[in-house]
Formats: sequence, structure tokens, C-alpha cells
Amino acid sequence: MSHHKFLYLLIVLLLLSSLFPLVYSAPPRTGGGKGIVKIAIDKNLPPYSYIDQNGNLVGFNIELLKAMEEYTNFTFDFVPGNWDQCMFRLQNGEVDALMATVPTPQRNKSFAFTETYMHLYFDFYQRASLKSINKISEIGNHTIAVVRGDVTEIFLKNWMNETHEKVYLVEVATPQEGLKLVNTNSVDLFVYEIHTSSYYIAKYNLNNVRLTNIQAFSLPIAIAVRKNEPWLVQELNYAIDKVKNSGKYTILYNKWFNPPTNEQIPFYLYVATVALVASVSVIAYLGVRYRRASKRMSAQQKRIENLISLSQTLMEKMPIGIIYLKNGRCVYANPEAMKILGYSFKEINEKRLFRHFLKDGEIKMKTKDGRTKWVFTKSIIYGGGKIISLIDITDKKMLEIKEQKRFEYINNMLDALRNPMQNILFAVEKIEDPKMQEIIKKESDKISNILKEETE
Repeated sequence: MSHHKFLYLLIVLLLLSSLFPLVYSAPPRTGGGKGIVKIAIDKNLPPYSYIDQNGNLVGFNIELLKAMEEYTNFTFDFVPGNWDQCMFRLQNGEVDALMATVPTPQRNKSFAFTETYMHLYFDFYQRASLKSINKISEIGNHTIAVVRGDVTEIFLKNWMNETHEKVYLVEVATPQEGLKLVNTNSVDLFVYEIHTSSYYIAKYNLNNVRLTNIQAFSLPIAIAVRKNEPWLVQELNYAIDKVKNSGKYTILYNKWFNPPTNEQIPFYLYVATVALVASVSVIAYLGVRYRRASKRMSAQQKRIENLISLSQTLMEKMPIGIIYLKNGRCVYANPEAMKILGYSFKEINEKRLFRHFLKDGEIKMKTKDGRTKWVFTKSIIYGGGKIISLIDITDKKMLEIKEQKRFEYINNMLDALRNPMQNILFAVEKIEDPKMQEIIKKESDKISNILKEETE
């Protein structure tokens, strides 16, 4: 290698080594052990994260992070606080990340975000003594409590800018404070996440607060990370994917948002029960000695338990929505069904959404955020109830509708072209005649205008 080439290579290596710290920061370390990542947690967001009666920080987000910890090379240090405190700590570098954050254009300027790990659903609550509010257009000129710095405050400010309607915002530090203001008639409305609001209404027995018919919006949530820690986004995304793929995410979700009911369990357990009864009957009928029967029963029971475990896993991970109706209510809905419907298990029953799917075929419905969705349903009667499968066919249906409109438009266009073309053909026969030339020009202009409409 020549002297000049060597110097050139040395300069390049030095430049790269000086730039490397700008594009990658190593995880924080303390002592000689695992790295520690500080994560701010909103302590007023049950059932996602809150302080229980024993003073412990608990909730879905906490257990999700603990499960994620198994797939990282560091441990999480939880820093609980009110929402505005948590946001302040992240902005000032006191923590590395903030849990349960909605990505917005403004926040994207300051933070990086992991992939979405779930959705939040926001609704309006009103004081019971106030005239029922059924549409978002009716919130104008009302006093509305909002959590300071929360996405609901951003939503209402954007709504005012877009509609030019006026509402009077009262900032509060916590959702329970906002709900209590409604309960004491201090404000007219409060808008917040439905699970958290329901928890506080029940906890504090807020009898003067009731849910309106306004389903404000739903938004994805992720983990916000400081811009200068891109390595952390990658690590957290990896851990989120691992937890989801392992089945732990579904277990945690069902624990906090879809608790088991005392109703009859899903259909695959009926199958297991029938298999068990059949095996007992066969063994008794054949008169096999008790000891041998006991062994066979034990083996059969083990196979049935394995079948139940496999069936549960398949049901929870199946890319098709499954709901089970019995005695006029939904007693089971797998995660895909709740994703398709856009509602929690509790809301499916409260709003009796399943009534739309009692007939098989293509069903048109409105999602919680007001969008139109098409679902294909198929059902079977089983065990005194009905098992209904759901497939989201919105994209396919919208394409069909678009193509149908396109087909109708082309037909209309051809009808519009028919008369000008006939006139032109008639005029061509006597093209030397100036009047015929004028007809040709006039009808050609018509055709040109029709075709312009098509291209536009």
C-alpha cells in the first residue's frame, strides 16, 4: 500500500470513529451488572398502570414491561408520576422512556417511538343532570375537563381549530380529578380513556357521571424514547415482538381486559368434555379392570389437557375473529375478534355488538371511531350457543365498491359518447359540407370534454 493510500485510509477511519458515537449510544450501565433503563409510568391510568391499595405499582403496562425484561440485556427502573410529570421527565432527560404514549406529529419532533403495542379508546363523560349529548357537534359552548398535556387536550384544540366551535377547557393533573369535577357539576364534560374512566367511576362511586354516546376516537400507543437513544427503540421493539410471539401478551391482555366469566366456556372445552365422557363409557362397557381403567383414564385425561392447551393457543392466535354467544350475551371473544370490532370484551356486551352478526354473510358496521367496516360472518350452533367467525373484508369490499362505481361511470360515459359519435359518423358522409364540418367540430368538442372528465 502506498504512503498516500495509507494516509487516506487512516483519515477515513478516524472520521468514522469520531462520528460513531453520534449514531449509536451504548445502553446505560451501572457497576458491572445489567444496564438500567429508567421508564416513566403514569400512576393514574388503571388498569394500565396505577398504585394499588398496598402502595404497589401494578397494571397491564407493568406486567408487560416485566415480561419484556426477559428479552433484554438490561432491567427497567419504573419512575411513577402524574402524566405531565412523566412527560417533563422525558423531555428533560431524567428518564430514558415513557410508557403508553400516543405518537403525534409534535411529539415525533422530540421523541422516537417503538412499534404500537395496543390501542386506547377515548369517550366523553357528562354530568347526569346535563341534557344528553349524543353527537360531538353538541359539545360546543360546554366546559370540558382535560388532563394537562394529554392527547385528549390536543384533540379538542384541533377540533376547535377545524370547526371554529368554542369549548372551555379546564386542565387537571389526573383523570380522577376530571371525573370528580363532572360529578360535582363543576364542569359539563370530561374526555378520557374508557377503561381508566370506568375504573375511577366505580372506585369513587361517582353517581353523577355517565357515559355519553360520543365515541371520540381511538389511538395507538407505544413507548416514547429520547431521540439520542436509537438503540433503545430497537431493543424494546425486539422485546415486544418476543412477548407477543410467546403468547404471554395474550395472557396478560385477557387478565386485565378480558377476565374469565362464570358462563359456559368456549366450544373446544365442550369437545374435551364429550371425549372424556365417551372414554369413561367405553371403558365401563368393556369391563376393563379398575387398575387398567385408571391408567387409561389418566392417559386420556393427559391427552385431553394437551388438546385443551393446544386449542386455547390456536384460538388466541388465530387470524380469524371468533365469538361465542350463549344466553343472549357474548361469553368469549378472541383477540382477533376484538381487534376487528374495535371494542373491548366488556363493550361488546354493553353495546350488544354481537346482534349485528346473528345472520351469516357480509355485514356493514361502524367502528368505534366512526369508520365504515365490512365483516364476513359464518356461524354454527353448538352446545346451546352460537359460534361466529369474523373476517375483516373491508379492503376487498371497498375495492369492489370502487370498481362498481368505476364500471357505472364508464357505462355512463359510453352513453354520453353515443350521440356525438353517431352525429360525427353521419356528418362524415357529407364532410365537404361546411355545416357538416361544424357538426363534426361541435361533437368532437363534446367527446373531448367527456374524456377530460374521465382523466380528471
